[in-house]
Amino acid sequence: MLKPEDYHAILRARKQGWSIRKIARRLHHCRETVAKVLKDPRPKRFTRKKCTRVSVLDRHRQAIAERISRATDDLGVSSITVAEIFRFLRDSQGYKGGEHPVRNYIIDHNLLDKGVNTTFRGRKIDSRRKVSLDVLRALCLASTESARSILKDIAQLELADISESTVKNMQTRIKAEYLLGHATTKGVRDKTHVSFPLFFRFLFRYEMPSELREMFTPEELPTLKKLLLSKTARKRRQAAAIVLYKKGLSRRAVARMLASHKSTVTGWWRSYEQHGLDRIVDDPKKPRKADDVALRNALHALLHSPPSSHGINRTSWILRDIREVLKVQGYSVCVDVIREIIRSEGYKWRKARRVLTSNDPEYRQKLDKIKSILSTLGQNERFFSIDEWGPFYVTMREGRRLVAPGENPCIPKFQTSKGCLIMTAALELSTNQITHFYSETKNTGEMIKLLNILLKQYKRCKKLYLSWDAGGWHASKELYETVDKVNGTAYRRKHHTPRAELAPLPASAQFLNVIESVFSGMSRAIIHNSNYGSLKVSGVQ
Repeated sequence: MLKPEDYHAILRARKQGWSIRKIARRLHHCRETVAKVLKDPRPKRFTRKKCTRVSVLDRHRQAIAERISRATDDLGVSSITVAEIFRFLRDSQGYKGGEHPVRNYIIDHNLLDKGVNTTFRGRKIDSRRKVSLDVLRALCLASTESARSILKDIAQLELADISESTVKNMQTRIKAEYLLGHATTKGVRDKTHVSFPLFFRFLFRYEMPSELREMFTPEELPTLKKLLLSKTARKRRQAAAIVLYKKGLSRRAVARMLASHKSTVTGWWRSYEQHGLDRIVDDPKKPRKADDVALRNALHALLHSPPSSHGINRTSWILRDIREVLKVQGYSVCVDVIREIIRSEGYKWRKARRVLTSNDPEYRQKLDKIKSILSTLGQNERFFSIDEWGPFYVTMREGRRLVAPGENPCIPKFQTSKGCLIMTAALELSTNQITHFYSETKNTGEMIKLLNILLKQYKRCKKLYLSWDAGGWHASKELYETVDKVNGTAYRRKHHTPRAELAPLPASAQFLNVIESVFSGMSRAIIHNSNYGSLKVSGVQ
């Protein structure tokens, strides 16, 4: 079923000029659904379809009605629940279904009517939510005339329909329940309703009970009324507990009526005896441990000291160790408070990251030189990133692969090599072209060989810049002599070659060599997950 936001999205897309096909494709709806929305743009309300087939509970309908009628009082208010009806059908009528179908059947056939819907202070009151029961319990502290007025206003009954004797009998029964402490036993057990703070709000709409005038002083009555009519549930329950305490009820009975613990009720009574009702109005909040300045300073000092200084054999702090050290220092706090303080101070748990660095003292000067060459590189100049890849041994290699169900690829740890190769390559950065050849070793002779290949391949250029890492064969005396030779005037006139200039990278700075990324991509493409039979099969000529 489409939601209102789906309707709005379809209409908004249509307003932007989208076709029905495009709306259906982009918003993932059927084209027929989009057409229906455009034809009738008002969202449809969800309506529950009533079951039209014969229900198993039809044979028990008379028994359900009789059971409900036996649990209905003089005012037509039924105190039976669906769970009780379900147990009745299961135990005595042979019903073998579940409770949920019984609930749906009773709702669909309107068999359980627990009272009259009305309005109180602009809010709808439904006796199915046990509000009418609170109104009746309020009658125990009201006079007869006030009780008749309450019934007229809340239950919407005529005065002629309620006799004075009926009201008095009702008051007697409810007051007995109230004094014995059984009025809200079911509500407290189900934890669905607490009635006494609510019935005071109904009662004070009409009059201030004379019993309360005798219990409290004239100065306390306005404060008491303010608390009992408060919008805060805690204040209403505290005031109700004090009223019941004044009336002489036991701590256990009051705790059961207000769905509170006995120690909580005792604390309310002691607070009233020591400070009066003003303490409830002010409601001073208990200081939070996370706001304790001494605790925050102790934790701050602790975080700036290593765990070893406190006898803990660790290099970093964990919350459990921080709690134990603070406990020794006299601060009893839990892990949640420690976590809150740490986050409020801006501390965060971070893992140290390994970064690429270089130990070359001339790192900045060499890097600035390369950047300057690249920024002013002319049209007849070329810049080469040079390096060797390997040695690569032709064996079965690991890697990610697509396998069939039940297949588990494995790579032997010890394998016999089918060959070995090294690739020496140069990447020209302006045209992104690679010049390479295969060799058996890494030495100065291979560098000189690559230099001669580049001079011959790019003989139309004016200057070649050669950049490589700080390998020993990249900075040999023989290589420097060869570079000086090819840069000589006689050699250049004879062979018509460009000038070669060296731009070495800083030491331990292989991450600056651009050709490394090419080698990495090549390894993922043709080396990982490979199993070549020989060097020839691997593509080496």
